[in-house]
Amino acid sequence: MVRFENISWVDPKGVLVPGPLVVRGDDDAACPAGADAADGPGTVVDGAGGIVLPGLVDPHVHLREPGRAYKEGIANGTRAALAGGVTTVLVMPNDVPPTVTEALLSRKRQRFERKSSVRWGLFLQAPAAGPVPRCARIAGVKVYLSRASSQPAIHDRARLAEIFAAADTVAVHAEDESRFVKSGSRHQDMRPRAAVTSALEKVRSVLESLPAGDRPRLVLCHAATCEELVWLAEAKAMGMDVWGETCPHYAQFTQEDHESVGPLLQVNPPLRTERDRAAIAAALRDGPIDFLGTDHAPHTRAEKQSATPPSGIAGIEWFAPWLVQQVERGLLSWARALDLGARNAAQCYGIPLPGLTCPGPYRDAVLLQRIESRGPRPRWVRGRRPTVTKAGWNPYAHAGLEWAVTACVVDGRLAYREGRFADGPMGKEVYA
Repeated sequence: MVRFENISWVDPKGVLVPGPLVVRGDDDAACPAGADAADGPGTVVDGAGGIVLPGLVDPHVHLREPGRAYKEGIANGTRAALAGGVTTVLVMPNDVPPTVTEALLSRKRQRFERKSSVRWGLFLQAPAAGPVPRCARIAGVKVYLSRASSQPAIHDRARLAEIFAAADTVAVHAEDESRFVKSGSRHQDMRPRAAVTSALEKVRSVLESLPAGDRPRLVLCHAATCEELVWLAEAKAMGMDVWGETCPHYAQFTQEDHESVGPLLQVNPPLRTERDRAAIAAALRDGPIDFLGTDHAPHTRAEKQSATPPSGIAGIEWFAPWLVQQVERGLLSWARALDLGARNAAQCYGIPLPGLTCPGPYRDAVLLQRIESRGPRPRWVRGRRPTVTKAGWNPYAHAGLEWAVTACVVDGRLAYREGRFADGPMGKEVYA
């Protein structure tokens, strides 16, 4: 049990409540959350005027293990998640080898059981050919219409129909590789907008070709363009079970930022125009975007500075501070922030979150405090700690983030406090 004092906390309705908050785990006695929670044994954290949120859910994370753990790895990546206020991650399958069979899924699950500091769930990657495994205990099946692993891209309508009919939940990377341009001076030109619109047309036509009862729940991952927002709104209006995800970097940066900063901001799908960025930011407030995922995709600095830089932005470590900034600037309400940062992703992927998607007090929580910029420098200055992710840089360093995560609770236990992490794996599988 952890008791936060001298804080305000955001209740399930999105109301900022001044007063203490008790966060209890699965093994603690039942207790209502809030100022009237009973005292008992546990850890007391003085929040010194900070804000406590329920732990965030990041439904789109690449931890590069197995196969490329030198880029991040489960142990280090889930610590970076804690430093960003994330207590649940759903992990993508394009590893080495890609997670395309039940046996590979089982081996990956064993790694997470030994190493994860946060709650976790796994995706299966749709195989390019053959039967689609009917695996239990997965977040869903990931379909890449552009190549993202040793598996070929899937953009054939007949194969998409086979996958859609076999899966309950499908998450789609909607860039049609067949429309890519092989040469060009800019990343966004080689992966043009036409690749996005082609992918969207194929996905919609396949959904429409299936009987309503055979259609999966479909998640459009990392929406980055106005066209994707229109597609989502139209599909929802037609009554399709579609959900929209975007990433903080698509609401924060443009292709001009990529050109200015360089390969550190190279990402797939590419950053687009200011018109697209503004539309994504507006969709966070009003829809049709349902939730945020960071698409945390770490690469080493040496790889990013090479002649052929890989695509990906490692953003999980700044998820909660970025989200709080949007509220503080009046761009989001607290209620909408909870939906975007935790509740809607949990509902989409079937993750029980006490206090948000099912009854009970919060079991996971994050404390944020305003960054100290003046006064004596203690051993650990709030918000000025070393970067945890092996990517080694903060993409939001110049975004004016004024809040930092200073404590994180997972299942009623203090997992992170001011730059220090609890020993041993603390995270449980969300689909166990």
